Amino acid sequence: MVLNPKIAAQIKGMLQQNPQGLSITEIVKEVKISRGTAGRYLESLLASGQVDMRLHGMAKIYTLSHRVPNSAVLSISSEFIMQLDRHLRILYINDPFVEFLGTTRKDLVGKNLQYSPLVLILDELFELFLTQVKNGVDGVEWNGELLLRKQKIFIACRVMPTVFENGQKGVSVTLEDITDRKRLMEDLQASEEIYNRVISTANEGVCILDRNLRITFTNERFADMLGYLREEVEGHEVWDYVFEDDKPTLEHHFATRSKGNFEIRGWRKNGSVVWFLISASPLIGKTGSFLGFFGMVTDITERKQAEEALRESEEKYQSIIEGLPDAVSVVDKDLKVTFANANLLSWLQSMGRPTDIIGKTVLDAFPFLSSTVLEEYRTVFLKGKIIITQESSRIGDSEIVTETRKIPVEEKGDIVAVIAVIRNITERKKAEDSLRESERRFALFMENLPAAMYIKDRDGHVVFSNRFLNELFGWSDPIGKSTIDLLPLDVAQRMIEDDHKAFDQDVISVVESVTDIHGKKRYFKTTKFSVPDAGGASLMGGISLDITEQKQTENELRQSEEKYRKLLFGAGIGVGYWNPDGILLYLNEISLKRLNGKEEDFIGKHIRDLIKQPGDAEKYLERMHKAAISPEPLVYEDYVTLPSGKGWYLSIYARITDSDKAVIGIQVWSIDITERKKVELALDVARKKLKVLNTIASQDIQESVFALSAYLSLAKKEFTDKKFHEYIDKETDLTKNIIQSLNVANECQELGTKPPKWQKVEDVFIYAISHLDFSNISRDIVLDGLEVYADPLLEKAFFHMMHNTLAHGVRVTEVRIYYKEIEGGIRIVIEDNGVGVPREKKEYIFERGFGKGRTLGLFIVREMLSITGMMIVETGEPGKGARFEITVPKGSYRFSVHFKDTQ
Repeated sequence: MVLNPKIAAQIKGMLQQNPQGLSITEIVKEVKISRGTAGRYLESLLASGQVDMRLHGMAKIYTLSHRVPNSAVLSISSEFIMQLDRHLRILYINDPFVEFLGTTRKDLVGKNLQYSPLVLILDELFELFLTQVKNGVDGVEWNGELLLRKQKIFIACRVMPTVFENGQKGVSVTLEDITDRKRLMEDLQASEEIYNRVISTANEGVCILDRNLRITFTNERFADMLGYLREEVEGHEVWDYVFEDDKPTLEHHFATRSKGNFEIRGWRKNGSVVWFLISASPLIGKTGSFLGFFGMVTDITERKQAEEALRESEEKYQSIIEGLPDAVSVVDKDLKVTFANANLLSWLQSMGRPTDIIGKTVLDAFPFLSSTVLEEYRTVFLKGKIIITQESSRIGDSEIVTETRKIPVEEKGDIVAVIAVIRNITERKKAEDSLRESERRFALFMENLPAAMYIKDRDGHVVFSNRFLNELFGWSDPIGKSTIDLLPLDVAQRMIEDDHKAFDQDVISVVESVTDIHGKKRYFKTTKFSVPDAGGASLMGGISLDITEQKQTENELRQSEEKYRKLLFGAGIGVGYWNPDGILLYLNEISLKRLNGKEEDFIGKHIRDLIKQPGDAEKYLERMHKAAISPEPLVYEDYVTLPSGKGWYLSIYARITDSDKAVIGIQVWSIDITERKKVELALDVARKKLKVLNTIASQDIQESVFALSAYLSLAKKEFTDKKFHEYIDKETDLTKNIIQSLNVANECQELGTKPPKWQKVEDVFIYAISHLDFSNISRDIVLDGLEVYADPLLEKAFFHMMHNTLAHGVRVTEVRIYYKEIEGGIRIVIEDNGVGVPREKKEYIFERGFGKGRTLGLFIVREMLSITGMMIVETGEPGKGARFEITVPKGSYRFSVHFKDTQ
């Protein structure tokens, strides 16, 4: 129905004069129209929002609506708004839209949309836009974004079906310039991308599950998402934190061991629900076994809540004002609030503020605002110009930042109200602050990074380089310069090739060698990565770690390994490396040559699988077990049969330990001593033959001397001549000397004929004195399990020393033997309390022939000890006793393990 404007105005005038309201009967009397016509006018005015109706008993009472006129509403927003009739003629367009089109309102109102400047501005998008506008006339609402490529502007567009005051259908169009918001988000995204690529995603939770879905590791972020400490989460099953209805989702991914993203709900410690976006990957061991899952976890609770809030909001808002993303209020000349949209009321409610603000003054409705806001309203009423301000208000513990547009509402040349469009820009400000802080942290981190860090554009120009890199090459101002400008041509060309690969492959790692400003060659391990934006990768970042010392160490290690490999090879020493369980891990070339095989024939096999002779494998395995607990290497000699032939081998078993002293392997050196053993055997045979010859000769001489002594005795009895007897006595003395010399020779022939061996000093000393009369002499022995590597004649050496004590000590009643450690070895001290050795004789007592008779005395003692490098001196004080000091060199003594274990 098309309304007669005069009748409609007459009805509204009556209602304005009667604010308490009128019934349809009262209206018909004054307007002079039929009841049916009046009813149709009132229904149309009611539908267009110009009048309100309430029931009073059975009667309908109509009042003039206090809502803001539609034309006034359209002028309140900073967005571009226009209204079209069903023929697409422009009925209304607000000032921001007129300014955007670059024309005047007069040139637009009444024109068909298809002949407006908007056609040129939207260009190829106009057809899409026109289609949506036509659909809007037919009652279909549309929301979307348009990119004006020529102007490089992003536009958010909304088309809404509209019913005008006269009841005619049309459409309302809202356009909003969101370019700054888009660019801000892109800049923030690019900055965060670089930052995240460098120091990882600090806002992501990390969770590792074992094959039983037990949590073995979480980072602080993930534990915080659940409201727990890490130690409260680790060790628990993941089911303890998963929403019951979402467990099948997790079970599916675990059962299929599939990689992918999925969303589930979890329980916080306080009982609240948290939404997770999980990027899961199965963990597979080196052998292909399934170990568990690795998950990157993102808290998407706020996003889910926002999605739910958005859905509810879209269902709630049905008109232009209700559909605006801003809070809107209308203030009259008395600075009282006459209107508030749902957004504003909801906003107040969320802050815990009262929502019954209609009729209240501005400061009563919004007490958190500054009193200066009143002056701003007065200025708008006075000057009729829009004022845009930003306010920061603290409400409780929260700080809210808003942007407010105060827009005058003009009627018949007078400003009758001010519409305040309040936009909460707290998040935008936070985003801007976050961007600045992110860039500050990025710059601080990069400047102090002990590695070279740089960012280049696609053309190779430096966008950023940190202090480490600048000092490395002596650059003062590299920004904007290309790789070729900054580096030698050959180095630059190589790096440019790598840069192109990084753009193509997203991430690459290379090892680079460069010469620094001091002319020193440096090695760097460089990771280059592309930084994509909406249009593709436009930047390339790089991190270079200095590995010069590592390279030098590796080279030195290779040289050292090669040197020792050649040394062992040249010396003919075989080397094998076994783990503690008897598995062979390594054989050198010499060992492989002796075994006449290849590495794959032996490496990784157990000793029982390699040695088939009965008992041999267990013998060698026992040696390894002993070596594993022995602090000193163990030495063995074996006659073995190898593919290369039979022979004697000296084997040295030594344990290998890690930094914690744990045994990680057994090293076995094998030296071919076949030739040495042949020489030893030949020498032993020669010694035995010489000993037999000496024994025969000695026996023959002794028998001859005994026979001669007998004849001399008979001759002395036969002849009585005194002079003859003197000759006989001298000849008898000579035969005695011969007998003593033979006895000494018998002792000396044992020297060095047998190899030295380890001997416990205390036991050897006791055996030595057991052949002597020590019944009246006390003994004090303090040797603590001392063992020495000495000739088997050590017992005879102690015997001769103690025999000397009994023979020359005169008054000896006590003998003491002990040891003391000295630099380069140990000293064994044997002392008595006899008469001692005169000072003038100390130098001669170890000489051959010193003393009475033909015995070798202490001379033979010195010779016996010197075989294994021991030395003996007498240091006693004359008159107080003799003291013999035997010096044993380092490596020729040790202490019994059994003795130490009992201490």
